[in-house]
Amino acid sequence: MATINDVAALAQVSKATVSRYLNNKSVSKKTKIIIKKAIDELGYVPSQIAQGLSNKKSNIIGIIVPDIINPFFSELVSQIEKKAINDNCSCMIFASNNDIDIEKKSIQTCIDYSVQGIIMATSNILNDMKIDIPMVAIDRDYGNSIKYVGIDNKKVGHIILDYFIKEGCSKILCVMGPTNVTTTREREQGIVDKALQHEIEVDFINTSYFDIDKISTDIMNLKNENIKYDGIFLGNEIICLVYLKLRMKKDCVLMSMDGTFLSSLLFNDIKVIKQPIIEMAHSAYQMLLQWNDQTERIILDVEVI
Repeated sequence: MATINDVAALAQVSKATVSRYLNNKSVSKKTKIIIKKAIDELGYVPSQIAQGLSNKKSNIIGIIVPDIINPFFSELVSQIEKKAINDNCSCMIFASNNDIDIEKKSIQTCIDYSVQGIIMATSNILNDMKIDIPMVAIDRDYGNSIKYVGIDNKKVGHIILDYFIKEGCSKILCVMGPTNVTTTREREQGIVDKALQHEIEVDFINTSYFDIDKISTDIMNLKNENIKYDGIFLGNEIICLVYLKLRMKKDCVLMSMDGTFLSSLLFNDIKVIKQPIIEMAHSAYQMLLQWNDQTERIILDVEVI
């Protein structure tokens, strides 16, 4: 693979002159022609990272998600990456495991590499960091401090209860993700608000969204209690798969969340709240690139399938 030194040697100019050419800085017309000819002949591809460090801006987008095991986040990342590739951009992808230290290190790495901006679904707002680059929150809502693309999770809580009420359920269990995640807290609040209106009894279990061992343990602990519920909400498709694998109670109404490719393959008899994953990814990407636009929040609708 050709290097910048190879280009400089073939063009018979200094490495610094090639660097100025690559970064659109002052170079004579004649020298530009010579360097371009050398680049074409060698098939040299400039390093986006090196250019970014020089220009204080690169063609790189940072993406921080809790994990890529969860098909919701893997599809979200895939859709963002497709948009970036079409614009000749690259993506740096981080899986944080909802760990604040990993989230901070991921953001700092993005800053060090002069990314254009960050699309993130972190469990923390990270107000203690000095961040001077565009940031868009996706799925996780931090209020007005960071631009946001996602859904109305309190409304999702209402949709969950409405479905179980329609099905005649009176004792409902909700197996949710961890409470340090905004989506969990907001959905639980929506469920509680609706349950109080209709005097429906609801219990909550908080587990992981993607740690299969923890989900299995938490669900197995329900085995003796499981019989009393006639409606069970399973917080995402991984939780739903673990529940089905453990052959827990099936003679009750089940509902799950997200609506990735797994839903159509595995959940024919289970209602699913489908998130607009493609729309979310594309909207977050456009919001990041059109940073000076006044749009601060985009709230998208879900669909029950």
